[in-house]
Amino acid sequence: MSGNEPGFYSPDDLVALWISLKLAAITAVLLLLLCTPVAWWLATTRSRLRVLGEAMTALPLVLPPTVLASICCCFSVRTAGAAS
Repeated sequence: MSGNEPGFYSPDDLVALWISLKLAAITAVLLLLLCTPVAWWLATTRSRLRVLGEAMTALPLVLPPTVLASICCCFSVRTAGAAS
């Protein structure tokens, strides 16, 4: 490879890879810490709220992430001219 040819990985590619790996690790740890107690609760409870908990945990499997994001945006954006 001569000095004029780009390498297999550019520094920008490695930065993007590092950011992706950090994001994946942080997400995995957060989900493990948050979802393990929820899973234990769903497995052991006899509460009426169990049905709601099961529905909320199954929601990402039923609806694509883009649909969930648009629903969240609709509920989080304030309507112009609404009284505060």
